[in-house]
Amino acid sequence: MTFTCRGIILKIENFRESDYLLDFYSEEHGKLEIIVQGARKIKSKLVGLCQPFVLLNLVIASGKRNHLIGGKGIKYFRNIWTNYQKIKYAKNILDL
Repeated sequence: MTFTCRGIILKIENFRESDYLLDFYSEEHGKLEIIVQGARKIKSKLVGLCQPFVLLNLVIASGKRNHLIGGKGIKYFRNIWTNYQKIKYAKNILDL
């Protein structure tokens, strides 16, 4: 079963050899753990979706674990990336 949800990435961790494990907060489903298979490979198409401070619309396959199938960036908060202090404050807010 697949579903679409809109939200923001809270945390990105390395998982296994070439995967990422995302903590994703969505409006509809709350906090989700999502595995992005093969995201650390050179030719990965999903690695562009694994960025903090981006509002995303993701397509997720649910099962034993949630897996990322695809998605699209809705809004990129570029003003956060221009200043180190803003990055630090935004990271602290996401950690809370």
